[in-house]
This record gives sequence, C-alpha cells and structure tokens, in this order.
Amino acid sequence: MQEPQSTSTQNDVYNVVSVLYHSLREAQTCECYKQDAQSQGQQEIAQFFNDEQQAANKHAEQARNLLSQIRSDR
Repeated sequence: MQEPQSTSTQNDVYNVVSVLYHSLREAQTCECYKQDAQSQGQQEIAQFFNDEQQAANKHAEQARNLLSQIRSDR
C-alpha cells in the first residue's frame, strides 16, 4: 500500500528512489553477513548472501537506469 504523497517529489520518482535506497542497503547488509559466514567457514551460507547481494545490486542498477530515464523524459 502506498502512503499519501507529502512532498513535492512525484510518486514515481520517490518510489524508484526508495527501491534504489533499499536495494543498496540490502547489498550492504548481505556483504556483512557474507563476511560473517566466510569467517565461520560456512561457504554455502556465504554463497547465499553473495547471490542475494548480486541480485540487490542488479535491482539498484535497474533503479538508477530508470531514474535516468525518468529524468530525461521530463
């Protein structure tokens, strides 16, 4: 459910920026968890967090590209 708009930023821009932010935070968190798993010799778990980190980075890149597109369309 979307919260009501309370800024002058258009919802589509806000939403994409929000996804970008959360994707980058997820990638950063996965890096920490991956390092923890590696230091404990848990390679399967480390690989899981590595895969999740890569997916989060992919989503962040898609959001960045979409923001560029939105900006050039306006």
